[in-house]
Amino acid sequence: MDVMLQIPLAATQAATSRDMDRAERLCMVFTQFCDYNVSTLGSPSDLGNKLRNGLLQAALIPADLDAEPTSGAPVAVGPLATCQYLAEHLQTPLKRNTETSGDMLGPEETRAFFLQLLHGLLTNLQPIQQQEQEQANASPLREACKDALAAVCQLLGPETFLHTVLQPVGGLTDPAASVNPKVLQATLIAVVAASEVISGSIEGAEGADGPEDETAAQGIANTILQLLLVLSSKSSSLGQYAAGIQLVELEVMQTLAPALMHNLAATGGQAQDLMNFVLNKTGQLLQGPQADMVVSMSAARAIVQVCEVAETHNMPMPVSTLDGLLQLIQQATTSDVEQELAVALALCLSCIPVNPPASPNREHYVSGLLQGLPASLQQLAPQHSAQLSSEQAASVNAAAAIGLQHARTLMMFMQSWRDSQKCHDQSLNPAAQAFVSCWPLVKQALLSHVTAITVKDRIASCCAAAIRVHLPCSLPVLPGMLQAAAGAVATGNSSAHLWTTPLAAAIDQLEGQQLDHMSRALLEALSIIDKSAPAQSLVDRAGGDTNPDFAISVLNLTVVVARNAIKLQAGSGASSSLPLLDSGLYRAAACAACNHKDVASSSLTCMSSILEASSSSSFQGGGQLVYRAGQAIVQGLLAALLAVSALARVHKVCNVIVEMTGLSYPGGQAPDSCIAGWLHTSIQQLPPGLVEAQEQVRFASECSTLVQSIVAERKQSMYAGSPGTANNSTLHCSTVFRHLKKCIREFAECHQHNMV
Repeated sequence: MDVMLQIPLAATQAATSRDMDRAERLCMVFTQFCDYNVSTLGSPSDLGNKLRNGLLQAALIPADLDAEPTSGAPVAVGPLATCQYLAEHLQTPLKRNTETSGDMLGPEETRAFFLQLLHGLLTNLQPIQQQEQEQANASPLREACKDALAAVCQLLGPETFLHTVLQPVGGLTDPAASVNPKVLQATLIAVVAASEVISGSIEGAEGADGPEDETAAQGIANTILQLLLVLSSKSSSLGQYAAGIQLVELEVMQTLAPALMHNLAATGGQAQDLMNFVLNKTGQLLQGPQADMVVSMSAARAIVQVCEVAETHNMPMPVSTLDGLLQLIQQATTSDVEQELAVALALCLSCIPVNPPASPNREHYVSGLLQGLPASLQQLAPQHSAQLSSEQAASVNAAAAIGLQHARTLMMFMQSWRDSQKCHDQSLNPAAQAFVSCWPLVKQALLSHVTAITVKDRIASCCAAAIRVHLPCSLPVLPGMLQAAAGAVATGNSSAHLWTTPLAAAIDQLEGQQLDHMSRALLEALSIIDKSAPAQSLVDRAGGDTNPDFAISVLNLTVVVARNAIKLQAGSGASSSLPLLDSGLYRAAACAACNHKDVASSSLTCMSSILEASSSSSFQGGGQLVYRAGQAIVQGLLAALLAVSALARVHKVCNVIVEMTGLSYPGGQAPDSCIAGWLHTSIQQLPPGLVEAQEQVRFASECSTLVQSIVAERKQSMYAGSPGTANNSTLHCSTVFRHLKKCIREFAECHQHNMV
């Protein structure tokens, strides 16, 4: 034991002599001992005191970023993790402020130990040897300290924690007082590390347990508010430390300003003033001389955070705020920053009321945000793009991509707002109108060989968004959108799956007369995909494993067609099967055996959807459709049970079999006899040696008997006049379904064991 207690001193000496590997090994041995003896570590005994002192010494080994172990982690990582473990061990009795038994440290001793740790960490977090501030901010030591600081804050409580960490920079209460930049930076890092605990306390003020808790929470909120306000006035006096402290200040804004705004909005405070303060401060940083990529992204994310709170509380949105955001977007130097700010503007536009005459004009800001999109699309048209150099083409593509991203962002946020307001006024989505007005240019850009894949992908996303959020304004150009989408999907390339989304959106959204007018264009688009070579290749299992994204997208589109089959059939006036459905059963049957688990899952879902549509009396030819593909379906189900990870497919295989029992087959043939025949034929066609003959006979016989029982249960339900006559969800709860699932699982398990 005496040797163990000497280890922290030896580790400190090794670190002082810059033998960091030895220091790390010694700390690891000591912390492992402490972890195994946490009860002793947290006791008031003499040994417990000595262990805690040793732990404190190891956790506070002076930080030197130039001398780290070969592992790359600071020596203090292990001791700090043990400190966190100890804090969690002692937290319950301390929070209850109850007297502890003699074998656990009391509240006062616990607070004293962790306050000592906190003071030491604040010293260690100060930048060493005038290092670059960005390096210090992102140092491994800071990351190692974060969890320990959060645990200390949780244990001491945010009020005590903040009082302790802010004490060394007492000048923060006076904007004119000078503050040591090193100490200030360490303080802010500590505040950020504990931000989650502090935010929880601030946001809990409204629902506090009593007046004392509410007062404490408001006190914490006021402290953070004062910290933010005073920091703003000190930036100019920080000299070489300004850049590093600005980064941490932005982190404080990102993590704590939203909680403060929530608190102020919920308690009747000046949330708008705080939002304006954050927007002004971050705007200055975005336009300042030190606005590199890291600072700019941090500032933009802080803006998004406060705008999210504003949208949540439906705060009034003055024109000055919207104008300021639009100006920042137009001055942004990178597309990532520009997109973050566009999200913030979309959130703010969502706060504008519907009717008041003094409300800002949404169209003005949408036009301002999308003003460069038509010009960039026009330059991508074949007649213009031929004159572009490679550098110019890259620049135009980048501008078009960000413009399209803005359009989609605005469309989706405005749709969310309309839904939340239960408003059906289509004119309240000017972003969709703006995109649709650009369609002639979009169509030209799609034909150009210069147009980047990214631009085409974003066009697909915008088409889907426009159809979903503003179908009436999309109708004039919808045939062109459908044709473009079908052509892109039919190529089977890496972006094909994105172009199924406009088709799915149109199928879901079109109703009544709109569907009557568009049914021909829609069915032609689906037929193009159905007859394409990539789609035809999915009838072979290898097709699904070779191009899984494409397979999943076609199968999912088939699910959408099946879900809307009755509507589509009525709109087209056709009694024959719809494109994708007939061949969809064969594709799904083949893909059910794919090794790619998502392809297999999508295929079984696709089967279920088509079977469910076919079981409806309103869908013409459903029984005939399934009967033609019956043998292929059962073969696909067997292949799924004999594939890799077969047990994950058992439940969906059962669902498909149950759905097959609810169909009316041609000539009045009984579902159970049809399924039994397909099953016996499929079993006999399995490759020799794949499944033992005895197991084949057992499975086919038992499964056929259970299918017969399910059909009988359906008939019994029908004769009883139950509303759940063909209700598959009712059958899924029945005993016979559980027996069928057990039978199928045993078959799959038997094969898996044989494979092993």
